[in-house]
Amino acid sequence: MTKYLQVDAINPSTTLATALIYGIKIDTRNFERRCMLDDVKAFHYVFGKVNHNIICKVEISGSAPMTINNRMELTAVGEALRSL
Repeated sequence: MTKYLQVDAINPSTTLATALIYGIKIDTRNFERRCMLDDVKAFHYVFGKVNHNIICKVEISGSAPMTINNRMELTAVGEALRSL
């Protein structure tokens, strides 16, 4: 989906970016299972527009509470991707 956005130079809304990130995280199991470079590029493309509070709420509602370590890891992933 992000490829279409990039090809047409569409800047995703916060809502769309948040949904895309959540989808990527679900599909790749938070990048714990094998993923493709396209997954990483898509994550990087929309990361800056994501509503992280919504992501946290959705993740917390569906599983064990997010720990400080989880948030630090997510922040570290974001910073690493921004440096690409």
